Amino acid sequence: MPRNVALCSLATTTRGIVTSGREMFERGRCQLVRAIPQGRNIETPQCGGGRDGLAPVQSSHRYAGTLCGTSRTKQRGIDSGIVSPRLRSNLWRRTVRLRTEVNGIKVQIDLPGVTTTGYTRTRNILENGLAQPKTKNRETIRDAYLYVLNRSRNANPSDLWHHVVYRVYCEIFKKHRPQDPKQSWVRASGDALELTLESLYAPVFAPHNIRILPLISRERKRTALDEMGLSTAVGSDKLDIALYRKESGAPWRIFGGVHVKASLAERVSDDVPCSRAMMAKGHWSPLWTLDVKSFPPPHGNLVNKGEFGSPTEPSEKRKYIEQHGEFDNCYSANCRTIPSVPTTPSGKRIYTLELSRQPDQFARDTIARALKS
Repeated sequence: MPRNVALCSLATTTRGIVTSGREMFERGRCQLVRAIPQGRNIETPQCGGGRDGLAPVQSSHRYAGTLCGTSRTKQRGIDSGIVSPRLRSNLWRRTVRLRTEVNGIKVQIDLPGVTTTGYTRTRNILENGLAQPKTKNRETIRDAYLYVLNRSRNANPSDLWHHVVYRVYCEIFKKHRPQDPKQSWVRASGDALELTLESLYAPVFAPHNIRILPLISRERKRTALDEMGLSTAVGSDKLDIALYRKESGAPWRIFGGVHVKASLAERVSDDVPCSRAMMAKGHWSPLWTLDVKSFPPPHGNLVNKGEFGSPTEPSEKRKYIEQHGEFDNCYSANCRTIPSVPTTPSGKRIYTLELSRQPDQFARDTIARALKS
């Protein structure tokens, strides 16, 4: 491997897997490689940068990544190379490697659980949506993300958003629209994630007479806050989703709302006053996030670790939940987010979700809260 190529390791290990075949797809600046692993292990050098290192390497060895839904015991076995060749081969059979360029440095990103078919079809959905002038960007992003989520059920949902949908969207955007791709993503992706939650949870909530409503327009936001008695207490742009419940013979009644963030860097502190006011009125006020956060080369390693730190070394974002109780729990769809211990100072916790298994913790807690309202 050339010296200017860096390997993005999703979970650095001292063992690698030999690839016996590759299917290569040229897509402009990105190149997608499907690696088909053999069952034997080989020793590989440790990457720099700690547990999830990124460093120039000369070998073509690949590093193990994290599969969402894999038990910690099994994952440690994968990372240490002590699992059987058959299990290793089965877990990695559908892994693709994304080759791209970030800050002038060529990188390779392993995406366990993502198939070449899933990746290329996601790309096609984005291409086709952006090619239609009347199709809203947020709807195109939602459709692409929902597809790759369904197609890659063992992949990390946060990686699918960050490394697949976002990177492809920014790469192809200028072929179809004159605006800046990253600015377009900032404007459209937040609404797209709210629409995604509606699609994910509406079928789960419907049997319990619960409705999930994205507050895309300012009018919807004002209406929801007014129904909670908060229209004069907080700004109208501080709530993303409203939750309603209908009892037999009664009208729909709001019982809470969801603060939705792809990344906690999106000024989550601005949502705190609204959340406090909602909880003071007895409304359900959880935070739902993909907890996207990675640092690009040359100083970072592109590993999407999120921003919560750990219970023993908490970040300020973790303290919002565990120490200060600013939200009714936080639900993260990043498999690398470290969940809270069962008991926290505030009684509020951080949970890690598996979106492919419904009802997940967020859905169960929301249904339980609705039944108490």
